[in-house]
Amino acid sequence: MDLLQLTQSETADCVITDPHTGEPTDFVVTLYGPGTKQYKEALKIFTANKEGEKDAEALAIVTAGWEGFQNNGKPFPFTKENAEMAYSQSIALKAQV
Repeated sequence: MDLLQLTQSETADCVITDPHTGEPTDFVVTLYGPGTKQYKEALKIFTANKEGEKDAEALAIVTAGWEGFQNNGKPFPFTKENAEMAYSQSIALKAQV
């Protein structure tokens, strides 16, 4: 086995499903995984955050990007601010990520 086969990406894609039908959507969130500095930073927030008020902030930190997201029928580009707003407003999105 080649060593390159054992390496893994720092990120992974999460296909968001429709919360009403359970069907996959075209909305894909790319997340930083364990071992990354973003994941470690978010984990500190989650650990210190007993009441859940900073969950959206922590999720925005581990989000590397997204594709296919719209807000009111218009493209909704990925930014950390947009991610934090989306996570704070959507329980379904927060739960899936």
